[in-house]
Amino acid sequence: NMVKDEKVRIGWQGGWSHYEDWCEIRDVLRDVLNEHKNAVLVIMGTHFPGTTKDFPQDQIQFEDWTDIMVYPHKFKTLGIDIGIAPIANNDFNTCKSELKWEEYSALKIPCVASNIPPYNLAIRNNDTGFLCGDKEDWKSTLSKLITSADLRKEIGENARKQIEEEYSLEKEIYQYEDIYKKLCHLKRELI
Repeated sequence: NMVKDEKVRIGWQGGWSHYEDWCEIRDVLRDVLNEHKNAVLVIMGTHFPGTTKDFPQDQIQFEDWTDIMVYPHKFKTLGIDIGIAPIANNDFNTCKSELKWEEYSALKIPCVASNIPPYNLAIRNNDTGFLCGDKEDWKSTLSKLITSADLRKEIGENARKQIEEEYSLEKEIYQYEDIYKKLCHLKRELI
């Protein structure tokens, strides 16, 4: 386990296709970092250098992508305290899955996400994560989480419990098995 210091790490990860999503949260993150000197933004994946020039540079940590086989280990060792999942409200994003929330939740990291599908279909707001509709929501929610380790712990534990109850392979395998059997039966009927 990583030894924790007094820093509160906000994690964001994404590739080049997340530029529009990044723009949704950029100004909020700059303001939050300026107001909370103990906060560090951990960016994993694509970095859009021109967009962070006015950020406090000593409060940003850049991490490269890694091979998919070591991604879970690398992600876990980043010491993220708050995960963010901003997405722009467009057809492409609303057809995505809530994977980022799942990854954070599996590690008991509270997630702050955009209040649109897929996140508002999975997250129970103020219980297993936070849903934000505008920049003020984002700013106040991140500030609240930065200043309250107890809230981070409570929401992170609730989210992990939801993952165990609704997303675990032990419970989900039966749904996959049923679908597989139905597909096999359908194939036999078509032959």
